[in-house]
Amino acid sequence: MNFSPLILMASLGKPFSDDSLAATVTLAKSLGINAKPSDEKERPPVHLFTIARIFGSSFGMPNPGLMPNKREWQEQHDLLAAAQKSLKKSGVAASALVVSSRNPIKRIIAEAKHVNATHLVIEAPPRKHWLIAHLFWDQQAYAIGKRAQKLGIEVRLVTA
Repeated sequence: MNFSPLILMASLGKPFSDDSLAATVTLAKSLGINAKPSDEKERPPVHLFTIARIFGSSFGMPNPGLMPNKREWQEQHDLLAAAQKSLKKSGVAASALVVSSRNPIKRIIAEAKHVNATHLVIEAPPRKHWLIAHLFWDQQAYAIGKRAQKLGIEVRLVTA
């Protein structure tokens, strides 16, 4: 089996910033990744991944109103299409996937394992105080980075 590096570019449901797209392109070029796979069966060098958030907790009563609706799914697909287009302009091919999850840490780490990612690029906002950080959805990027490093995945947290 021919091993090639794979960059997982993850989002917690927000659009990818120009900084994170530029970091991914720079990383891909520094790894010597080709713009396009050599044949149709070979995977693209970048895998875009975003999460449509499920609200509520796993302990409450099931409620379909807590699941992502069609508009939220479409927003995530549009977000990925824009990122793929931007990466393609920069000469990097990418595959994309949208999933729904209540726990982004578990889901992004599971996807990194599934695709055998060697690098993870994720956007992280400025850190909040440790006492309240776990209350914010976007602060989970730091926990994702920490858990990915334990698995031997190189992590780039892009801060705005």
